[in-house]
Amino acid sequence: MSTMADLNGFVGYLNASTPFSLDGYEVIPADPLFQYHDFHPGNTYQETCAYPRFWLDTGYLIPPETEAEFKGCYDSEFDQYGDTEAFGVHPDWQRQLSRFASVQDRLREWVPSVREKIEHFSCLQIRMLDIDGFRIDKATQITVDALGDFSNTVRECARSVGKENFFIPGEITGGNTFGSIYLGRGRQPDMLPNDLLSAVTTNNNSNSSLWIRDQGNNALDAAAFHYSVYRYLTRFLGMDGVLESGYDTPLDWYVNCFCSTILLPRAILTVLRVDAWNDMLMTNDMVNPNTNTFDVRHMYGVSNQDVFRWPAIKNGTAKQLLGSFITTLHMPGIPLMLWGEEQGVSHVISSFV
Repeated sequence: MSTMADLNGFVGYLNASTPFSLDGYEVIPADPLFQYHDFHPGNTYQETCAYPRFWLDTGYLIPPETEAEFKGCYDSEFDQYGDTEAFGVHPDWQRQLSRFASVQDRLREWVPSVREKIEHFSCLQIRMLDIDGFRIDKATQITVDALGDFSNTVRECARSVGKENFFIPGEITGGNTFGSIYLGRGRQPDMLPNDLLSAVTTNNNSNSSLWIRDQGNNALDAAAFHYSVYRYLTRFLGMDGVLESGYDTPLDWYVNCFCSTILLPRAILTVLRVDAWNDMLMTNDMVNPNTNTFDVRHMYGVSNQDVFRWPAIKNGTAKQLLGSFITTLHMPGIPLMLWGEEQGVSHVISSFV
């Protein structure tokens, strides 16, 4: 959607990481032999610039004092504000304006003319390759209103070739509160429905006070690999370390999930609340914009291409199988398994049988 190759060089930092700065930097080709042909940087500075809306990981808009820091910008189709490391703690809005890990140029998708090019190329992909969905990598590093507009246009393109339920999941690495800004029409912590029944009976025509964006501008349909569930799953399966993210779902999901399905008698189940799942129901917009129905499509896995492989640790295959039981049979949504892992899992299943 917005991260590209490593072709633009910031003046004065061609061989070093570039400190993030809202003043911006002039750009030259990192290698004169390689350049983008569809998008172009610019080195003329404009004193005023129409910036998009930015949210914090608290789920609320950035405060006025932070917003006041956004003034001018270069007349570019790329963000020219420097680099942000792949890991570490940084404001989400900074990641949305900077090169990822110092090696990926970032398109300024929040400018309508740039986004329209991306939408056009995406529509060409759908029509030429007959695909049924996009997994948006680093989805929360895209400005959220632009992603909503993009997804709406892509769904319209898909419908024009008979794809009535085009699927747009995205990578949400942060906490559930921030991810909720991106899911569906987006929801802040002060926009929650009255109760769980109200949450699961919403549709495209529900009260607009429940959403940030208008009907149709659903940014993401679901999490592509549900990191909130994965983080707490690793704790349940015996991993050490700081495994939480700020403003995330409650920590006790696995106690209630596991016990409620296996250990506790039915009389006790009426008392338990599966807190993490209930939190998702209240905060996530799970209405399918194509069908106008409540449609849980979060994708849950025990590992993916970005994290370690369970068979690499002691009893790891058995732990992965237990995790797969939870994500496949218990959590509402779409089970997800990384290619190749089914070999070890099938071996364990056969030994159990």
